[in-house]
Amino acid sequence: MIDNALVAKSNTSIKPFEKEAPKDNEKELHALCKPRLRAIHDTMDLLSGKWKVAIIGYLHTMGKCRFMQLQRNIEGIGAKMLSKELKDLEINELVTRTVLHTRPVTVEYELTDYGKTLQNIINELCSWGFKHRERILKRQTECTCGENPEFGCEAHHHSQLPEETKKAV
Repeated sequence: MIDNALVAKSNTSIKPFEKEAPKDNEKELHALCKPRLRAIHDTMDLLSGKWKVAIIGYLHTMGKCRFMQLQRNIEGIGAKMLSKELKDLEINELVTRTVLHTRPVTVEYELTDYGKTLQNIINELCSWGFKHRERILKRQTECTCGENPEFGCEAHHHSQLPEETKKAV
């Protein structure tokens, strides 16, 4: 710790670290930014993980679905994980679970009205994802270095597409 009195008495150019006070404009922006960042953080906590957005997106597109239909159509998700994620979504009032009195017992899931409020976010993610995939594929096919674009190009630092993307192309 620097003693300010010693620094002031010495002839050296060492000065104690003083944080520059933010300008009024910066203070106002910080005051606006903090609640926005909290809201973004809260949303990301709710939708975090690999599967929740996919489940919400599928239910948004398909409407009411049975458990097995969700598991078959959301590629890569296991029954245990799907069950856990659906419970989380149900606790947060984004999805409803309806048990039908059939033999064997059938369970259906659908978005609640509150869950449907995520429609614009899901649509924007989807739109951005399409554009991003197109951009990456275009960049990889335009490489003139002689490397196979499917496997990436070290010289030009092209990223490799994830396996799911290669399958979809």
